[in-house]
Amino acid sequence: MVAVIVAIVLLVRYLGQSSHPTPPGANSAPESPKDIVERGYAAGEIDRDEYLQKLGDLGSWHDLLAEIS
Repeated sequence: MVAVIVAIVLLVRYLGQSSHPTPPGANSAPESPKDIVERGYAAGEIDRDEYLQKLGDLGSWHDLLAEIS
């Protein structure tokens, strides 16, 4: 009888986990600012000039932070 109850509990837990899959990208590392800009450019959300400007701005911040450290 105990084995049947344990089997039912395990089955319910297994079915509960499989019905709520992890969303895509939930386990991946957060995107860097450069990744976000590149994704926006690839999706056509920003044009080439804005893309290059943002990359330049990010590079300037990166250089500034490197000097401070």
